[in-house]
Parts: sequence; C-alpha cells; structure tokens
Amino acid sequence: MDELYTLVYNLIHRGKLNIDELAEILGVSSNYVYKMGLNEDSPSHSDIGLRKFIALMKAQGDDRIVRYMCQRFGGVFVKLPRVAKDKSESAEMVAYYQECVTNTIKLMIDYFKAPCPNARAVLINMLDDVTAKTVGIRKRVQNDGQFNLFTE
Repeated sequence: MDELYTLVYNLIHRGKLNIDELAEILGVSSNYVYKMGLNEDSPSHSDIGLRKFIALMKAQGDDRIVRYMCQRFGGVFVKLPRVAKDKSESAEMVAYYQECVTNTIKLMIDYFKAPCPNARAVLINMLDDVTAKTVGIRKRVQNDGQFNLFTE
C-alpha cells in the first residue's frame, strides 16, 4: 500500500475526530469525506482540494502528511515554537543555546563511533530540540532587531 494513501486514510478514518465531525467542519457530506479516504484507484474516490486538505490536517491535529511531503522534497519540517517573548539576557540565551548544541554534538560523535538504536532516538530528539531553539532565537532576532546572533 502507498505510504501517502495510508497517511490520508489514517488522517480521515483514524484521527481524533470522526467522519461526521470532519464533514461538519468542511461543510460537505459525511459520504464525501468517507470517499476522500478511499484509494485514488477506487471509482468512488473523491478528490481533496488543498484548502480542505489543510482544514482536515488542522482539525485532526495531524501534520504527518506535511512531514512526508517535506521529506519527499528533501526538506525538514520544523514547527515554529510558540513561546512568549523571551526576557532573558542575550548572554544567557547564547550560553543555553551553546550548551544544547554542544551536548548534541557530543552525542552525535558518540553515535557515529558506535551506532545503536537507543542513541539514535535520543540524538534525533536532541537535533529536533536544537532546531526548535534555533528557530526560536531566529524569531526573536527578527522581531526585536537588537540581538544579531544570525546574519541574513
């Protein structure tokens, strides 16, 4: 079975909202939503427009299809952190960021010396955390223009 089909099927049929609830949100019939989840080869399949697709993903709180698309195009999906304006001093922020990056690099070196599944999962989480912190700092720099850690 095609991975994208499985993701779409799970989005519609195995999400937190049922088909009737999704139909109400999209303003279409339950039957139409059900048919969106069918394989494209099925004669009963209904196409999903981009706006409905986005609404489905938001309603279900499921971003796996976006992550799949990013991977297919050679990219990475990173959610922008929802953080309150950081009131910490620039030096504190840089020190904390440096500590996170340093710890991640140490684990990365250990992992490449002796790969193991447990270390892989931890490393992936740490890399995701560093990426989120990077995006958060970039957001702060863009918003206040006073702290130039990154150049554009």
